[in-house]
Amino acid sequence: MSIRDRLSFGAEEPSAGPPLGGEPEIEGEEGRNRLFIIIAIGLAGMLVCGLLGIGGYMLFIKPRGDQSAVATRQAVAQRATLIAQQATSTPTATATSPALPTAPPSPTPTSTPTQVATNTPVVPPTNTPVPGAATPTPTWGGGTPDTGIGGLGAVLLAAGLMVLAFVVRRVRLAH
Repeated sequence: MSIRDRLSFGAEEPSAGPPLGGEPEIEGEEGRNRLFIIIAIGLAGMLVCGLLGIGGYMLFIKPRGDQSAVATRQAVAQRATLIAQQATSTPTATATSPALPTAPPSPTPTSTPTQVATNTPVVPPTNTPVPGAATPTPTWGGGTPDTGIGGLGAVLLAAGLMVLAFVVRRVRLAH
């Protein structure tokens, strides 16, 4: 006991612990700090859950997708190879019976040539550059395409967020 306690002349003794409810009374500022800490812990937990989800995707789901994409590419390549081989193959001669002699055909009144189907393979164009050929230029103007919010939009968004933070801080301190 201090001298002040002895000189109180019968006043109540100061309490040594929390009130009978079990927890100490929370004053206004401490209550806000506790709420902030709870929210911060919740956000950190959500961040950890998100990182675990991304890690799980990278370890378990993405490798299976890559394997199926490789299998699809191999199947497409095999099919393209088969089609190319069929296009370049030459027909084989088959044995037939000798033709019987017939009368010669009568001459046609016009001399227009007729097209005869041949087994000439058609080679599809490739993206392989030819030495000495001109390099193609983009048709959209050569600059970066206009996407996103742009420089001015980013500055306005940052200024808006700063104003919002200032207003929220003022409102919080006013109460």
